[in-house]
Amino acid sequence: MNTRLLLLVSLIVFSFSCRNKQTDSAQNISDAKEAFNEPGTLTGSIPITDEIAGSAYRKRAKGYFIITNGDTSAFIPIVTESKESRVGIDIRFNKEMTYAQQFKELKTLLAEAVKDFEFDSIRSITLGRLITTGDLAIEISNELNLDKELKNNLNDYPKVVVFLMKSKLASDFNSLLNPYNIYVDTIYPEKIFLTSQKELYIHSKIETDSVQIPDKILDCITGIGLKKE
Repeated sequence: MNTRLLLLVSLIVFSFSCRNKQTDSAQNISDAKEAFNEPGTLTGSIPITDEIAGSAYRKRAKGYFIITNGDTSAFIPIVTESKESRVGIDIRFNKEMTYAQQFKELKTLLAEAVKDFEFDSIRSITLGRLITTGDLAIEISNELNLDKELKNNLNDYPKVVVFLMKSKLASDFNSLLNPYNIYVDTIYPEKIFLTSQKELYIHSKIETDSVQIPDKILDCITGIGLKKE
């Protein structure tokens, strides 16, 4: 009798242990969604057919957006799944919204997208031009100004990658993806150059005080390679 009771208790403890491990990830995702839990706020999605590049290689794609008091946000990241079942996120920042506003929405939208896509298969994020991130591009450019050698030698691709991996770009997206046990494995900058403040204001909405904006802004086509922990 004592042996059977001990076995039953052991099975119950084991069951609760397994259940806790399975719910840890779900709780992290729920916490991410709660970051944008405001009255009158809903999320929406729409299937994407062939409006974006690479449609011939896609299995499916969906755009996600926030609806606040009946108004639909202009920020619509697209999650795609290739025919090889690889998942990617295509982010195009909207110049009418700040980086902070859009990044906040992105947290909630990913918590919705994970219901539709297998995030264990997520491999990449594409951002378009870095300058479209506005305040993020400013902060990265200020970081670059502290490295005079690299600033004057942006054709040294490996060093630019190392720099970006240590920048706010990597840290922000690591924070964003942490609830899904995904991290930034590398960053893929293309067509790296310095552009003007004028270009910055054309392509983004800025919150940073003008005195903190450098004369030259780092710009590049930006991709992020991801890995699952």
